[in-house]
Amino acid sequence: MKKSKKILVVFLTMIVLIATALTFLNNSQKNAAYAASKINQAYFN
Repeated sequence: MKKSKKILVVFLTMIVLIATALTFLNNSQKNAAYAASKINQAYFN
């Protein structure tokens, strides 16, 4: 019982960490795309 509970906690922690990492990557990609579009506008205008 105790061992399976520990595995469950580790599993849930991993899911949270992965979700956080994916959210962070999505945000940084959006920021990079936003910055690129701003640079393009400044360069072409």
